[in-house]
Amino acid sequence: MQRYFRITGLELVQWRSLAMRSTQGQDIDPREVDWLLQEMTNLTALTLRLESFREQPEITLKISLEELEQRWQKDYGIDRPSNT
Repeated sequence: MQRYFRITGLELVQWRSLAMRSTQGQDIDPREVDWLLQEMTNLTALTLRLESFREQPEITLKISLEELEQRWQKDYGIDRPSNT
């Protein structure tokens, strides 16, 4: 049985923004962020690009946000930029 995790649209916007920034200066296409999110959510490429999910009170993920972060770092071999 598949377990699902729920986060807010704002939480996902924040994660996506940081992930997009982490591609800068790397040999990683920023679209990889959205491809990963499409795999882990029911959001479309257009929804992600427009960030129209920002106000949604709940978005379902196939893995936890922490696991998503770990997968992003592991699969792409990158560290996050600091929030400062």
